[in-house]
Amino acid sequence: MSSMLREMGQLLLQWTYKAFTDNILLSHPWKIADYIADDLSNATPGYSFVSNTRNHQFYNRKSFLTFIMNTPKLRDEFVTANSVDGTLLLNLGCIKTWLDDYTDGLLYLMVTIEVLAGSSSWGTELTCIQLRNTSCQTCGIYNIGHHMAIVVQYLKMSSRDGRDTLIPHILDAFCQDVIKTVTFVTHPFAEQMSRILYPDCNNITTLWHNHLFVKKDTLFTTKDISSVLQHASLETMQIKLGIQDYRQLSICVKHAHCSTLEELIGMREDVNVAAQQASHSGATEERMYGVSTDYLGSLPKNLIEPYANASAEWQVLMKVPEGGKNVYMYQYPNKEL
Repeated sequence: MSSMLREMGQLLLQWTYKAFTDNILLSHPWKIADYIADDLSNATPGYSFVSNTRNHQFYNRKSFLTFIMNTPKLRDEFVTANSVDGTLLLNLGCIKTWLDDYTDGLLYLMVTIEVLAGSSSWGTELTCIQLRNTSCQTCGIYNIGHHMAIVVQYLKMSSRDGRDTLIPHILDAFCQDVIKTVTFVTHPFAEQMSRILYPDCNNITTLWHNHLFVKKDTLFTTKDISSVLQHASLETMQIKLGIQDYRQLSICVKHAHCSTLEELIGMREDVNVAAQQASHSGATEERMYGVSTDYLGSLPKNLIEPYANASAEWQVLMKVPEGGKNVYMYQYPNKEL
């Protein structure tokens, strides 16, 4: 069973690679730095690692547009004419096609993350992941050392503790590099193009500004994730697996081959023993004494690494490069991963 899941994961990697290299990045290899700075304790609205001042050299909102303008063939495709005042008149049809392709690539990327980043989510946690903090919700993607993590809320624990519990799912090295390119290069361009395509809909531009996975003018749903999973599983397993089916199957395989999320949750209870000796709750100890720039929401620093190890264990089983390795998406076809 693990071999079939492995084949499905590899197929999703192929789809993601092809979508980004052919239609989104327009055959131009982008390379972002190996290390991205982040402040995990910063809950200020508008903050993300993209806006962190230590990453300013990687973030230029016009970098992808500049690349297009400096490439004669692409400029001819994307620009129809110059107006009298020198303003570029962009080809709306070409922009719409690119944004459609980008939407497809983001969906493939999201499903690939669902399969390769460790224990599967319910799907809804991924579709609403935010790239930036807002006044209502913190961002759901962080850099933790040399790892990049999608962070989801563990509902069972939240209902028990009465507070949000954030659980990191560490990305494999391939998806990590794609996400870097998305956040620093293509997403700013998509946000600018959405403003051109939907000039009277500021809510759509805001959607692109704040969220990671956007479906043109809305967010994806679990049906979108299930559709891709069904296609991939039918091709590799000869059976259609939606998000619920995949979750059940992957959990069974993880129980047999990898450390489980429940074991890590048990580690949290062990941590609370020391807090009780200090005559306060574990929540108080984490909130008052554990906060640092390496502190992730309600998750103390000393537990982040075990979650990274749990994701890495699954990625080894799936035969993809573990998160934190210096791997670039353009190495994929050469089997250098």
